[in-house]
Amino acid sequence: MNNTEHHRFESYIDELMESVAYKFKDWEDEKIGAKEVLPEVSAGVYLVYRGEEFLYAGMAGKEEKTIQAARTKIEKYKKDNPGKAVPVDYRKGLYDRLNQHSLGGLSGDKMNVYIAERFIAPNLTKCQKEQLASGCLSLDQPTYDFVSNELSYKFCLTKSNEAKKLEKMIISGITRLGKPLLNKVKKRKSNRRRSK
Repeated sequence: MNNTEHHRFESYIDELMESVAYKFKDWEDEKIGAKEVLPEVSAGVYLVYRGEEFLYAGMAGKEEKTIQAARTKIEKYKKDNPGKAVPVDYRKGLYDRLNQHSLGGLSGDKMNVYIAERFIAPNLTKCQKEQLASGCLSLDQPTYDFVSNELSYKFCLTKSNEAKKLEKMIISGITRLGKPLLNKVKKRKSNRRRSK
């Protein structure tokens, strides 16, 4: 990393440390939710906290082509539908990722899976475990409740090609932010072949 890049990444860390923490429960609130201040399409990094405890770091918008395609789609929609709100599924990057977390679902959402593994599953009663095993109970609702009631997030906008690199630095614990509790370091794939 050259000096210019190092300085830029340090400024991102400063921004994350100093930024406002938004509560997931306020996602839909037009006056205090970050939903209203996030660009419709953006690349960036976000941090998730439970009180002061740093739980998770994530990023979105690493593919510049996807970001540009979404911007083009939104521009066309606005031109064709003046005065109408942009549909949620047109919004990409940080908006889309944080919206997904706010819904509490586990399908396709690593953070919510980690939340369910660490905070929900260990506290299930015997009866709830039986209901889970029989398919009568889903972890989506208790995960939603936990995310909504317990968690907040901060974010900063980055360039697409910097989002993944910054996220990786944060997850590794080498920044002033410390190491997040829930992110798992990717293990190397085994060179062993599976038996047939």
